[in-house]
Amino acid sequence: MTTNSTHIPWIEFFRQENWYYDLFIKYGDPRTIDSYWLKTPEPMLAIVLLYLAFVVIAPRIMENRPPMDLKALIVVYNFVLVVLSGYMCFEFFITSFLMGYSYTCQPVDWTYSADQLSMRMVVVNWLFFFSKIVELMDTVFFILRKKDSQVTFLHVYHHATMIINWWMAAKYVPIGQSFFVGMVNSFIHTLMYVYYALAALGPKWQKYLWWKRYMTKLQLTQFVMIVSHTGYNKFVRTDCDYPWLFNTITFYYTWSMVVLFSHFYYTTYVASQNRRRQASKVTADGDKAAQPKLRQDPAYSNGYLAEAIDRNAGGEPAGESPYTLRSRKTKPATANGNGAAKSSPRRVD
Repeated sequence: MTTNSTHIPWIEFFRQENWYYDLFIKYGDPRTIDSYWLKTPEPMLAIVLLYLAFVVIAPRIMENRPPMDLKALIVVYNFVLVVLSGYMCFEFFITSFLMGYSYTCQPVDWTYSADQLSMRMVVVNWLFFFSKIVELMDTVFFILRKKDSQVTFLHVYHHATMIINWWMAAKYVPIGQSFFVGMVNSFIHTLMYVYYALAALGPKWQKYLWWKRYMTKLQLTQFVMIVSHTGYNKFVRTDCDYPWLFNTITFYYTWSMVVLFSHFYYTTYVASQNRRRQASKVTADGDKAAQPKLRQDPAYSNGYLAEAIDRNAGGEPAGESPYTLRSRKTKPATANGNGAAKSSPRRVD
C-alpha cells in the first residue's frame, strides 16, 4: 500500500530542523501549493483568531449603539450563498460520478494526477473551504444587528472549526472520500440559505417557511450520514487507503455536532412544546376562573404565545440565520379584561 506517510514518530518528527517545511509543503498535496490560504496555516489561523476576537469585542462596541439596518445586504448575501452552495453540491456530485468514485471507500490519489477531472475536484474542495470563510458573515450580521442571543456556543464552534477542518482536507486530501462531506454539507446549506433568504424578505413570506423544523432535522440527518460513512471506513473498511487521521478527526468532530444539534433540537422543539402545553393549561384555567370570554383572546387561542415561547427557546435552525424570522408583529401591552397590563412576549426577532 503506497502512502505519503513519513513513518516517523510525532515527537521525533518535530525535532527535525525542517519539520515545518515537511509538514506544510513536502507532504501537502502539490496541486494545492499555490492555492490562496492553503500553502501554510498562518492565513487560516489568523482568520479564525480574528473571528473569535470579533465575537468577544464587537458586542461591547455595539452595546451603546443602535442596531444596524442590514436587511438589503443580508437578502443579497443569502441568495449568493444559495447559488454558491448549489454550485458546489453539483460539482461534488458530477465530478465524483464522472471519476467513478466509491461511496464506501474512495482512496486518495497519491500519484497527484493533474488531469481535468482531478483538478476539477481539487478546485471545488478549495471553493468549499473558502465558502466557510464567507459564512463567517452570519455572525457578523448577528452582532451588528445586536442579535447577540443567536451567537451561541454551537454557532461559534461550528463556524470556527469548519474552517480549520476543511483547510486540512483541501490541502492534504482534496482527492478521495472527503468529497462526500462537502457534497452533503453543500446540499444542506443550499436549503438552509434558501430558508434564510426567504425569511430575510419579511413577514409576508412567513407562509412559505413552514418547514423550519424540518430544516433542523435535515441538519441532524446530514451529521448521521457523515458519521456513518466515516465510521464504516474507520472501523469496517480498514483496508481503505485513506489517511486514518482524517477519518478519525471527521468521525469525532461530527459526533460533537450530533450532540450539540440534538441538544438544540430538544431545547427548541421538545422542551418548548412542553412549556407551550403548560402555558396553555395555565391560560385555560385562568380564563375559566376569571373571565370565560378571554379564551378567545387571539394572543392565546391562535398559538401566538406558543410561537413566542418557541422563538425564545432557540431561535432559527442551528442558531445560524443571519435574519431571524418575525413570526407575527408583537402587539404593544394592553389591558386585559381585568384591567391589568398584559406583558408582551420577549421578542427575538
